This record gives sequence, structure tokens and C-alpha cells, in this order.
Amino acid sequence: MSTLPAERTTFSGGTACRLALAVGAATALSLFWLVGAVGVMAEEGYRGDLAYAGLLASVVGGAAVGRLQPGPMAQTMLATALAVLLVTALAVVGGVHDRAATSLLELLGVNAVFAGGFALSGLLFHRADAGR
Repeated sequence: MSTLPAERTTFSGGTACRLALAVGAATALSLFWLVGAVGVMAEEGYRGDLAYAGLLASVVGGAAVGRLQPGPMAQTMLATALAVLLVTALAVVGGVHDRAATSLLELLGVNAVFAGGFALSGLLFHRADAGR
């Protein structure tokens, strides 16, 4: 009677953690670049874009407090994804999409990409935490 070889995991906690860190960092750096270069909500220099600076500060604060541990980082990234959705909702209610520099589809699309990036990072950190 033959025995089956032990199942090998190809997506370990360490791999998930590194991937989560890469996705989160890429998302945060892209958001930083977009806000600084052209603005997310409207034209460059629009004061509403300062909300994204607060989001980025919360990511840095969460990373510092959680010491880059997977559990706290998962919570930080998922909370940031929800905060991006909240900022989007406030921008829509505030009528930012009525400005000449942006449309509703652009506003929703760009923010969905950032919320998705932070959410993916959070889920990967959660996976890494479960694998510990």
C-alpha cells in the first residue's frame, strides 16, 4: 500500500505577507503619485484631495503601530479600503463629479482601483496571519 506524499503548500504565509506588502506599497505609492501629479477628485491642487493624504497617513500610522505584523496590517489595509469608499461617497454627495475636470465614471473607477488594491493587500495579510 503506497502512501501519498505530504501536501506541499505553494502559497505560504511568508509569500502572502511579501505579496501583501508589495500590493499595499504599490497602491499607496500610486495614490501618492496621482494626488501629487494630477489630482484624483478634480484638477490638480483641489483641496478635496487632501482626504487621500489622511488615508496615506493612516496606512503609515497603522504600519508603525502594528510593526508590520500581518494581523494588524490586515486590519489597517481593510480599514483603508473602506475609508477610500467613504471618501468616494462623500465626493459624489458633494458633487465633485460635476466639475469640468472629472466625471462620475472616472471618480468611481479610480477610487475602485485604490479600494481594491488596499482590500487585496488586507486579504493577503489576513492569509499570511492565518498561516502563522
